[in-house]
Amino acid sequence: MAFRLFFIDYFGNQLSGSTRLADIFTALITGFKFDSAMSGVFLVLPFLSMALLLPLRAFKIIAAIRYVFSTLFFVVNLLLCVITITYFQEYNQQFNHFVIEALYDDQSAIASTIIGQYYPSVSLLIYFCWLGFSLFLLRFIHKNVTAPAFIRQIENPGLKIGLALLAFIVLVVATRGSLSTRPAMRKWAEVTADTFLNKTIITPARSLVYAIKDYRALQQHGDNNPFTGEQDILTVAQHAFGDHAGSGQLTDYLKKQAGGAVIDTPEHIFLVVMESYDAWPLQQQYAPLHLTDQVKALASQGLHFKHFLPASSSTMNSLSSILSGIPFTGVNVSQRGAVGGPSISSVFTTMEKLGYQTNFFYGGLASWQNIGNYVKNQGVDNLYTAAHAGGKSSAGVWGIDDDQLFDLVLEKISGQKKSFSVVMTTTYHGPFSMDVLSRGYPYRDNSDYPEEIKALDDGSIDANTLGHLWFADQAVGDFVRRAQENWPSSLFALTGDHYGRRYFHAKPSLYEISAVPFILYGQGITPDLISTEVAGNHLDMLPTILELIAPKGFSYFSFGDALQHKTVNDFTFANQKIMSTQDLWTIPKGGRIPTGVKDSHGERERGQQKTLSLAVDNYENMMGLAWYYIMEGAQLIKG
Repeated sequence: MAFRLFFIDYFGNQLSGSTRLADIFTALITGFKFDSAMSGVFLVLPFLSMALLLPLRAFKIIAAIRYVFSTLFFVVNLLLCVITITYFQEYNQQFNHFVIEALYDDQSAIASTIIGQYYPSVSLLIYFCWLGFSLFLLRFIHKNVTAPAFIRQIENPGLKIGLALLAFIVLVVATRGSLSTRPAMRKWAEVTADTFLNKTIITPARSLVYAIKDYRALQQHGDNNPFTGEQDILTVAQHAFGDHAGSGQLTDYLKKQAGGAVIDTPEHIFLVVMESYDAWPLQQQYAPLHLTDQVKALASQGLHFKHFLPASSSTMNSLSSILSGIPFTGVNVSQRGAVGGPSISSVFTTMEKLGYQTNFFYGGLASWQNIGNYVKNQGVDNLYTAAHAGGKSSAGVWGIDDDQLFDLVLEKISGQKKSFSVVMTTTYHGPFSMDVLSRGYPYRDNSDYPEEIKALDDGSIDANTLGHLWFADQAVGDFVRRAQENWPSSLFALTGDHYGRRYFHAKPSLYEISAVPFILYGQGITPDLISTEVAGNHLDMLPTILELIAPKGFSYFSFGDALQHKTVNDFTFANQKIMSTQDLWTIPKGGRIPTGVKDSHGERERGQQKTLSLAVDNYENMMGLAWYYIMEGAQLIKG
């Protein structure tokens, strides 16, 4: 409880302006149920040992067991409490699947980022001070506090049994965290209308347990699909795509045909996936900062899709979806997807059918998240990483600087006649140690901001961090200019891998913590070529490009849809998100948006609720099919 109060106070600027003391009290009471449940877990074995050893009068052993488990409780829970503060600063969540995926990440880069950005020595000092004080109190209680005299003097066997049963009932209630039929569980934890307050309710330890359970459930084979349950997968495919004459192959449902090229065939196509490049910095209210002038200039001359969702909230998961064409379902594919051949919807094999040589450029190393083996398995012709550019950067621990990466792209492409390249940048990533001032960045600190920006600034993000966004923007803008000078017919597609988890103020909107841009620029791309008032996601990028350049009748496979074929009323989805041109929803665990929950513009109309319900059904069907394809393959009929 004390930690929860500290947590709410420490991140208090995230509380909604409409939140009342009654809401905080409700959150604290609900959180206490989870505290009780966690404490109960550590009491189970001491209680059982007491029940078994008390008749033997083994009092010292009972006391020792109780002391060991009490110590373990403080060691574990205090450590998780301290860690979750830093974790929340980065991910705006308590522990989730990123904790598990970190095991597959670059450990040295993660360590360097933590040391350079979050000063763990301070956290460790706080932890040991907190732990020392807690253990001092524990030792004092252990030595000086005993059971009340009237309990020790009870001789009546019936009273003793009754007291033991009462203690057992109290333990059960404590471990369940509830006196009612409902134990303390995640699905009943969000008891307030304040999103931040709800995040404080579940304990760090319980959050970690849920993260591990969720991750394991999504990685397991079996008939129990986490999205569609025990529904017949063939029936799911038919509901999502139509009957297709009862085909038992998922590939038949994913097959599409291009309507015919509408621009001249580009000599080179560049799909640039920019690290943490989310949509909010492109909004007009932040224009005086001039952080994204280069990308905004490209967007104004080409096509800028603003209602656009990333496949996931992390780099590898989004990148794997972009490259494979498969929605991210929570399954870590960096290991699983590195064997078995490319997916039917791979961007590389699809573009090779159009005669393009395929390349993948990454500013880090091929060993990161097993990315080298993964892209090779997806059918890429050429793989280039930081190692091909000397592996040295000005400061970044995650790879070479973006300008070095783009120099490498220009160098390697110059010898190719017709190419399709995916470029993954790295600069806009912690620990943000590049000297951006020496590169021309104008803001030494937040006090240097223009006056109209100072009114928006609450210190949530520092000027140095935004300087790395500015540099990433400068680098990609310079690259596009140089590439277009060399190959005028080139087509450029730009997007962010995920939202950046860093915002200009402490209370970003759901759009600001969800959306990334998608921009098309190049010869023949004009602002009126396609309506941009449609909602899309990462899986729609390849179909959109194909419908611009592919000959009529060209066959391809995709979970996504070309943006040319969408209307203003269509929904799009990504992992746990649904978006329209008017609204955006988060899908909670369990896949259902509760009736009566407010969306970003107030209460939903009844008719819209029905339409949204259909969109959620489609989300579950598509995600269920994607999970099945990853885990079981394309054959929908078992036998």
